[in-house]
Amino acid sequence: MCKIDPKDQLKPYFPPARPSVENLSALCSNGGSRPRYPESCIPPLGHAYFRRKATAVNRVEAWFSQCCQRDVAKEDQQILCCVKQAWETALSQFCTDEFSAMTIAYGCCKKKDEERWSCFDKKAPNPSYQPHAGYTAPSVPSDMIFTWEPSTLNSADQLMVPYSPSKIPSNPNSKPKRGTGKKIIHHGLDKHPFQHFNSQFIPLGGGQNIDPDVLLESSFPPAQPSLTNLNAICLHGSGRDRYPASIFPPSGYAYARRAGNAVNRLEAWFSQCCNEDVARGNREILCCAKQAWEAALSQFCTEEFSTMTMAHECCERKGEDRWNCFTKQAPNPFYKSLPGYLAPVVPADRMFTWDPNTC
Repeated sequence: MCKIDPKDQLKPYFPPARPSVENLSALCSNGGSRPRYPESCIPPLGHAYFRRKATAVNRVEAWFSQCCQRDVAKEDQQILCCVKQAWETALSQFCTDEFSAMTIAYGCCKKKDEERWSCFDKKAPNPSYQPHAGYTAPSVPSDMIFTWEPSTLNSADQLMVPYSPSKIPSNPNSKPKRGTGKKIIHHGLDKHPFQHFNSQFIPLGGGQNIDPDVLLESSFPPAQPSLTNLNAICLHGSGRDRYPASIFPPSGYAYARRAGNAVNRLEAWFSQCCNEDVARGNREILCCAKQAWEAALSQFCTEEFSTMTMAHECCERKGEDRWNCFTKQAPNPFYKSLPGYLAPVVPADRMFTWDPNTC
């Protein structure tokens, strides 16, 4: 049984307040006495809006705990940076879930950037992160993985890096053409471009520059797993593209980020499927890989529809039509690796659990 009635008791705890120097101590020390909302507390039918808010609370509390352990962040300044990033990530995902529900979204979600964060903070019923008297929180693991990006500690410095006007794409915030089925030939792509950079372009060598939207055309969308490409999926994963956050300029390129995240998730989940501790034999591995592929692209489409811009055309389709659309547009149907490239480790930001019963 739930010690707290979730429907009645969520209001005093959502939205969570923005982490600050003033509430950081309580945020970390009182975490075990603030409410969680395990699945058993939520009625099995209906209450979808409540479920989304409760999930956001569970996520942010799990991620706060991760930040406060000092194994991840050492000093108070780092911990504050970590919990702020966790808070923004949890509420951003809440807004993504809100917009995907096809109902009236939470008011703060309709705002952007600092206006959104200020809106949530003003509505927070527990700004000082006080505990609930006599309550011990159950363990509720987050359904998503959070990885703190320490480089945001110096984000102001990154934004002050001078850009060379001759090397900046003409409009980094312009909407990319997507879902056209056309492929772009990348000159010199065998010399892989991924490096840390401080300008709004990625160097390809030989004086050529290319922006992230164009670069993604070599790997997105990924092809549907099949018996024809399964061996390459499993053997060549470390030689295919990854898109760590550090390769993107500090602003813009939202579509490229979503597509890059989809590739990162899928490659991490492919690695999981190809590990024989999860699935055994080609039949099970293929089933797992297909399920991972559909889950990654489904999440991509959910994020596409939440952005209030034109979604990828394949996302507009349903069922098998959607999967066929993505497969036809895949630029690398045989999952070939890039010569001389070793992929960085980019953990998936969401968990994937293979369901063998679907095979």
